[in-house]
Amino acid sequence: MLTKYDIVSSYFVRISIIIDELQVIDEFVPEKELVIFTLLGLPKSWSSFASGINSWKDTPTFEQM
Repeated sequence: MLTKYDIVSSYFVRISIIIDELQVIDEFVPEKELVIFTLLGLPKSWSSFASGINSWKDTPTFEQM
């Protein structure tokens, strides 16, 4: 049985694959946008986490998430 952490982990793996594919075709997406899009795609149960990240003065990199 998958836990909510397994589902979110799978989500981050899918996002990483998309980022890699964008790099292969030389499509540049600013790091801040990657973080915002990733946070917006999280389940509602992760909203406090996403809100906390969004409140940081400096936007974290995708690797820090």
